Amino acid sequence: MLINDFKASASAALRNRHFKIRDRLVILALQTNFYTNLKLATSRLNRRDG
Repeated sequence: MLINDFKASASAALRNRHFKIRDRLVILALQTNFYTNLKLATSRLNRRDG
């Protein structure tokens, strides 16, 4: 649920025409960092449980 909310808010922010290019790049960077951290955390949990 949290992931879907994050994805929806990031997508809406990227579609917002009031944001400048720099702001959109920051949003993309945050989104990429979020998914990277989520993937790392998931793989750590899988290794720990496996």
